[in-house]
Amino acid sequence: MMSESLFQECKSSTLHTVAALLKLRPNVGEPLSRPEILQGIRETVEAKGAKLLSQSLPREVLKRICEVAEVDHNHNNPSNRMVLTKRVYEILSSDAHDWLTNCDDREIVKGICQTLDIDVEGKSLELMAANAAEEIVCSGLHSILNLFGVPVLQSIAKDLRLSGYYVTNKEKLINAIITRSHIEKVKEAVLLKRKVPIARCTTALQLHNFYSVEELREWCRQHSLSTKGRKTQIIRNILAYNPDENPESTTGSSSSG
Repeated sequence: MMSESLFQECKSSTLHTVAALLKLRPNVGEPLSRPEILQGIRETVEAKGAKLLSQSLPREVLKRICEVAEVDHNHNNPSNRMVLTKRVYEILSSDAHDWLTNCDDREIVKGICQTLDIDVEGKSLELMAANAAEEIVCSGLHSILNLFGVPVLQSIAKDLRLSGYYVTNKEKLINAIITRSHIEKVKEAVLLKRKVPIARCTTALQLHNFYSVEELREWCRQHSLSTKGRKTQIIRNILAYNPDENPESTTGSSSSG
């Protein structure tokens, strides 16, 4: 799990600060243990991702999920979007990964993927479900990190041993944490002056500052890379790309698009 593995590398002092900010409550007066904090963070991230997804899903997909899950709406209007959104959130917030893994309705999983802007062409039901579960966590993690102030984000980046953790730009810190990328001060100064072709970018900051998500997706399509997910996920795909493993996609690698 992305969020849990990320915070596992954090120091206890950082974890307790995060727990306080997320208002994680200990059992009967006992201080939270490290495993309890990590579990609490994971559950909070998943719940936030599920909430963001539930609020974005089309009404038809919301209704279909409730029908398949045999939701009892009691006396509430089963066609009311607010009611449907709440019920779907309740279903997904407990364990979206488990629910998606066990969902055998391709149209539901496809609808969720399309809402998350995940490419579904030629993918199996299992792969779509896995991609959707990953993106739910990624969006939840981004939203949770955005709640923290710069000092806390700096502490997380420092615990992850990311160089340049001392920068004060909040968005740069969040992107660096999610993509596990270093923030190089020297490179940052150069980047502010000129745009580097995508194929020559070596940091998330370069790609984030000078390219729109559509430009990055188009480059990924040209190089047979996945175009699914938020901008941070696409940046991770680009930075992890090794042209030697895909020789057919090397044409035009020296250009930005």
